[in-house]
Amino acid sequence: MIRHASIADLNDIDRIYNQAIKHGFQTAHTEPLTQEERVKWFDKYSKDSCPLCLYEKNNKVIGWISISPIEKDVKL
Repeated sequence: MIRHASIADLNDIDRIYNQAIKHGFQTAHTEPLTQEERVKWFDKYSKDSCPLCLYEKNNKVIGWISISPIEKDVKL
């Protein structure tokens, strides 16, 4: 089942993301995000413009996907 993520899902999102960090070269991060950083990250998403969705199987979150908001202050 695919559904929109809620703040209560952050532990599952972290579990999956931190696994990618641990294995290396699957994300740009080299260290897990703090809970404060993860909440700040989560707050950038909305169901209407930048969805953050989970995939559940047997009532367990086994994957997530997001459409990231455009960072307006990024300088190239």
